[in-house]
Amino acid sequence: MKYNEYNTAALNAVGGKTSGLTMTVATMQLGVCAIYALIMWTIKLNPAKIFGLQAPEKQSAPKSTKADLMKSIPLAFCAAGAHAATVFALGGDPLFGQIGKYLCFFTCLYCSDCI
Repeated sequence: MKYNEYNTAALNAVGGKTSGLTMTVATMQLGVCAIYALIMWTIKLNPAKIFGLQAPEKQSAPKSTKADLMKSIPLAFCAAGAHAATVFALGGDPLFGQIGKYLCFFTCLYCSDCI
């Protein structure tokens, strides 16, 4: 539920669903998280344990080939579209946002099966 609250608060901060900045909010969320992940891989730190009140541990970047990255592009595109659709849906009725998330989940599931 926090996911819904954060997205709704982000949309309200830029003027709500009628401000025309819904796609900007979704894109900025993905961009900031991608930069955060790159920084964590660069300094080889896994901060996930902080949420369990444990010290973070060292973690190297995932080993990926160019072929791996090329194969993941369709899934990444579907995931980004699913996130944007969820942000759009949460700008309206929260129940529709929940339905939208499940539809996006099945879209990503389908796209991952196609790879």
